[in-house]
Amino acid sequence: MTKYIYICCTFFIIATQLQANIEINEVYNDSWAVIIGINKYDNMKNLKYAVSDASAIKEMFITKYGFEEDHIKLILDEEATKDNITRGFSEMLKQAGKKDRVVVFFAGHGETFTKPDGGEKGYLVPTEGNLEELYLTSISMNELYEIAEISSAKHILYLVDACYSGLAISESRGLSKSTTPSYLKTITSEKGRQIITAGGKDEEVFENSAWGHSAFTKNLLTGLGKGTADIDDDGIVTANELGNFLAERVYTETGGAHTPQIGRIGTERGELIFIYIPDKNAKGDTYKKFKQESLAKQNLYNSARNISRLYPGLGHLKLGQKKKGVTLAAAETISLALTAFSWGKFNVSKNKYLESEKKYNIAGSEGYQDVDVDAAKQQYVSDHEAYQMAALQLGGAAIASLAIWVYNIYDIKKLRYNYAANMNYSQYYVNFSPAGQLEIQFRF
Repeated sequence: MTKYIYICCTFFIIATQLQANIEINEVYNDSWAVIIGINKYDNMKNLKYAVSDASAIKEMFITKYGFEEDHIKLILDEEATKDNITRGFSEMLKQAGKKDRVVVFFAGHGETFTKPDGGEKGYLVPTEGNLEELYLTSISMNELYEIAEISSAKHILYLVDACYSGLAISESRGLSKSTTPSYLKTITSEKGRQIITAGGKDEEVFENSAWGHSAFTKNLLTGLGKGTADIDDDGIVTANELGNFLAERVYTETGGAHTPQIGRIGTERGELIFIYIPDKNAKGDTYKKFKQESLAKQNLYNSARNISRLYPGLGHLKLGQKKKGVTLAAAETISLALTAFSWGKFNVSKNKYLESEKKYNIAGSEGYQDVDVDAAKQQYVSDHEAYQMAALQLGGAAIASLAIWVYNIYDIKKLRYNYAANMNYSQYYVNFSPAGQLEIQFRF
């Protein structure tokens, strides 16, 4: 009985986790980007697709994620000197406010310098970079870290389509959505500086004419441009999700020639996030159509959410999820029928139990010597067991019915990711610790 109630209660607790909405503009005021692409090198092997990589990334940021064109600094080929690049980094990162995000994309050569003590130091190589004079002609990753530290921006993400080692960064494990209360609230409230690189030391940039891009950028355009990096399908791509996606896809597509690295600069737990927002200045009626479709989807969701509270399955049917809607409606109907049946059985067994208890209590007493005590006791024990079983069945049926009802509402609430550009944060969190203790956290 205890095990049964524990399972039901656990399901009920999990099913009743609520969510609260927060608009995307509460996360960022503005978005900035520095994008560098270098094909032509004075002292190194030229690349074929770094410039087209950079241009494609710029276009994606504008058309898919709402970056303003005048908030993107594009530096290509001959303009991508050490001085111009570092000035571009510095200017953009200093312009960004406390509630802004900054993305830095670099497509070009990277190089690793091995220090006398055996340590390594990573460099980004500008158009005039010289391997024999790395310190003088290239950009140390430490410079980027220092710029990130003095910037007021909430989130900074470096996307480096170059291979080198000596990153001097912390391993980026990130927080877990499944085990961290208010996951999105945590990562979007705290500052964060992260980096994702194409590969490590002695790995050359992997370009393919069939793609027209490098392996790293090709998958970056797929992961963000087509949303496939949204691993948990919640409408939001976090920096960690993007990094894990790139690490797996690039390693696989290059046959292990590239091993992307994901790191965190500093100890802050914030993460830059991407949410699809079409360009409001796009040609034609693209943005207007998007807004109309978004409003229609929002209204559909609101209607489904409201009727989901009337009876399980109705909201899912409204959203076209016929299989789940019918399943929930049928399960709830069966549960209610069992509850009604169990209620009747419970009342009958309760009356019989009370009657046999009374008979047993008076058996053998004055005036009732003819009542068989042993028979009365046996009947009392039997009726008591039947009463307990009926109570257990009633409780199980009632809890199952309530759990289905709550899960139905909870499942509908999860679907708002697909019907509105909102982010959902846990209002409270309930869990059992490894020691078996009930943990409840409220957030206001």
